Amino acid sequence: MTTNPGETASLSGKSKLTVSSKQENGIVILKFEGDLVGQTMEVARQNFADAVEAMNGVAPRFIIDLEACEFMDSSGLGFFLGCLKKIREAQGDLKLANINAYMIGIFRLINLHYIIDCHETLEKAIASFQAS
Repeated sequence: MTTNPGETASLSGKSKLTVSSKQENGIVILKFEGDLVGQTMEVARQNFADAVEAMNGVAPRFIIDLEACEFMDSSGLGFFLGCLKKIREAQGDLKLANINAYMIGIFRLINLHYIIDCHETLEKAIASFQAS
């Protein structure tokens, strides 16, 4: 299945993901709506790659807003680690915002919250960039 950035991925109507992006004070904010699972990885990866490319060599500062992300499987964890690696190689940073209790439980179980900076709200994630 091929999708364009910002479009929805769906296989058999089960899992969907929509990604929207905006910039605020030099910070790229990707908002995920739906499920971050193997079936929707193409949409997530393509939108992330497009956003990194649009930075034109500037150290990327990214926030992934998960307020409307309902479910994540191990593919989602791998996606976050891949994003973090790519961003840090470009001397940037990644933060996550609005993580639901289910996801933060998984992050804590595997200590991922020590590797990726997680914030309760989008505003706190933005403020953390401004403080550093």
